[in-house]
Parts: sequence; C-alpha cells; structure tokens
Amino acid sequence: MTPLQIIFIVYSSFALILISYLFFYATFKKWRRKKKYKNIYAKKLYSLSLVKDYLLVNQFRCKESGYDEVLCDHILFGDKYIYLIYDYYFNGAISGECQDKKLLYYEYKKQVKEIVNPYAECTNKIRIIQNVLYNENPEIFRGIIIINKECNVNINGKFNKIVITNEKNLKKLINKFETENVKNLVKEDVDLIAQKMYNARENVNKNGRTVKKDN
Repeated sequence: MTPLQIIFIVYSSFALILISYLFFYATFKKWRRKKKYKNIYAKKLYSLSLVKDYLLVNQFRCKESGYDEVLCDHILFGDKYIYLIYDYYFNGAISGECQDKKLLYYEYKKQVKEIVNPYAECTNKIRIIQNVLYNENPEIFRGIIIINKECNVNINGKFNKIVITNEKNLKKLINKFETENVKNLVKEDVDLIAQKMYNARENVNKNGRTVKKDN
C-alpha cells in the first residue's frame, strides 16, 4: 500500500466519523428538543421575568375548577396584562382555520391527521381560569400559544385575545403587548389574583397532588 493510499484511507475514515457524528448529534438534538420543549420555553419566560421584574408561575392547577390537568403552563404577570401561556410542539406543519375545532397536522414522514385546535383547547382553559381568578375584567388577560421554531404554521383568521407565536418571537410579542396604550394593572387586582392562585395551588397540594415548583 502506497503512502498516498494510506493518507486517503485515514482522511476518509475521519470524514466518515465526522459525518456520522454530525448526523447523530442533529438527530439527538432534535429528539431532546421534542422531549424538553416545555423546559426550553420556561427558561425563555424565566429570563424575561428576571429582566422585566415580572411574576412567573408555572404549571398552574386548580382543584376548584373541576379540571384535573394543568390549566395553564405559564402565567406571567406583566405591567399591562396577565399572560396565560400554553406550550405546544409539532414535528412538521399545522394548517386550518383558527375557528375550527380541528387542524390538519402534517407530521414529518407520517400521514396527515387531524388534531385538536390549540385555539379551541386554550379558549376553554382560559375561560375556566378567568372564572376562578378574576371574571370582573377579562380584558386584563392575554392568551399566548407557543409553537416550536421548526413548525410551519398556516392558520387563517384571528382569534380574540389569543395569539399563536413562534418561540423565537415570544419575548418580542410580550414586549409589543406591554407597549400598548392601556393603563397598567391595578395593584389591588394583581394582589387579589395572586392570592387566589396561591390558595388554589395550596388546595391542590393538600389533596395529594404534586405542585411543580416554578423555575
């Protein structure tokens, strides 16, 4: 075997190892994002809450609502609004009308299927939260649906007070809401809502449910 052939084999081996590493790393990274997307979104919100000095509550449950699951993934108290934020991850694209009960989900390398419209799902939960925490003025609440950056969203129409956004644009969207020409939240109202949330979480905990700590 000539020196040139040896060099070719060595470089080819290194190239094959590098390509394999990059492929498996990309696959692992994608798998990890799918498994940890809630934590990824929570960290973005936590970072924003620190910078803006906002109150952030994660994984809000309320036994009194009669709803066993998490009612809201994140509740963020801004200066102008209280944001009810919901996490979603789709490995592909979604499309349809925002008022429809179902959307089409074009999952990567799988057949197209129907899924529950996040707008419809979140509307019901937001209504419950408003009734439990503060139904005197629903205008202070804003619903936000976070979608992973890899997802292609093609949903027509607008939904009242609920916005769907890419995770990359989350902070920009909240900052946009906070610059609207509306009055700041009334401190007494915020204190009342925060107290009701605390009581609701305490009730859940006392009844044997695990309350997930905030990040």
